[in-house]
Amino acid sequence: MWWDPDLAHQIARAGAERRLACYQVADWNLPLAADALLSRGMMGDGHIDFAGIGRWMTYAGYTGDVEVEIFNEDIWASDGTAVIARMVDRYLNLVLPGLLPKDGGGMRTVGAPPRPTSGTTNTKG
Repeated sequence: MWWDPDLAHQIARAGAERRLACYQVADWNLPLAADALLSRGMMGDGHIDFAGIGRWMTYAGYTGDVEVEIFNEDIWASDGTAVIARMVDRYLNLVLPGLLPKDGGGMRTVGAPPRPTSGTTNTKG
């Protein structure tokens, strides 16, 4: 969906209709894995503009959770503690800034920043 040239409009429309139910983040890595679904990588390792999409989500009124959903065998095989640390760092530096209003205040800066939820990242290690 991130490649859709109409994505900003579609997010705004869904927000106006109160239909933004979730926001999942993962990057899209090339070259594709043999199973293309497994090309969802760590934020910052691929081609997705998280700051832009995050701004569209914020302007559309989304205030819910952000789920990190990585499907990638190399990441699954890595040390879980290192993966979580890298995920949090990437979230704070690449995803969260796009979710903040331009003035830096408001809904997402009260208290602790929103914490990423780890959907499918394997944390063994």
